[in-house]
Amino acid sequence: MYAGYPIGGVLGAVLSLFFLDEYGWRFLFWLGLIPLIFVPFFIWLLPESISFLQSRNRREQAQAICQKYQMEIPKEEIIEEQPAIKNKWNAVTILFSKGYLKATIYFWITFFMGLLLIYGLNTWLPKLMVQAGYPLGSSLSLLVMLNITAAIGGLIGGIASDYWGSKLVITISYFLAAVSIALLSINPPTFLLYTLIGIAGFGSIGTTLILNAYITKYFPTHARATALGWALGFGRLGAISGPILGGLLLTWKVNTTINFFIFALAGLLASLFAFLIPKEKGSRI
Repeated sequence: MYAGYPIGGVLGAVLSLFFLDEYGWRFLFWLGLIPLIFVPFFIWLLPESISFLQSRNRREQAQAICQKYQMEIPKEEIIEEQPAIKNKWNAVTILFSKGYLKATIYFWITFFMGLLLIYGLNTWLPKLMVQAGYPLGSSLSLLVMLNITAAIGGLIGGIASDYWGSKLVITISYFLAAVSIALLSINPPTFLLYTLIGIAGFGSIGTTLILNAYITKYFPTHARATALGWALGFGRLGAISGPILGGLLLTWKVNTTINFFIFALAGLLASLFAFLIPKEKGSRI
């Protein structure tokens, strides 16, 4: 599902190649408005989560959805069924409870660093590459490469997470992204350059998308939306910081090598704190 995010990034970069010089960035923003019109219709068509309905004892609705889409209710969902929650703050208190507080903090920091990396690279990668001596057209092509590999990374990473666990895949992928971004500073030849950008897209954008799924599996069903929402809310501070940081570095005319190293550090910290997330007993996530 999350592969759609970087595919949208690819379309944005491709449209930039065709329209940016002639029509300017404002035209591209108006084009970006078009998909938003369809969002309310998609929300209306999407069925509710089966596990969510079961956690609220809404078994009949869950069974109706399963019948409509010819699904069977997973046994683990039936086991996980919980009584209706009377306290609306119950999900919030779980995040800061003794059993989950450390995981909550580590998830938040991972999201912060991951989104800083995503929005920093998506915003400033073309400019950084121009500063490194590459033409604008080539730099926009690298942005396309970044997002294409992110889409592929989301697909492959999701499958890998089902086999080896999300934590392991996320930790390794962020680390590979950090190494790749750091190596961009050596001004590699074209083939190696695109390879490094591809690994960076796989390990930054693709991995952060898998992180969304990881946190929903980590916390109890009735608290998973709250856990994801609060983590993304804190992570958005990183999403804001990434473009600001890149802009400041370029304004201050900081050496290109240092620019890449700073973004590589964000990937390294994301890898570290993902690794530190406690693993639940008996879990493969």
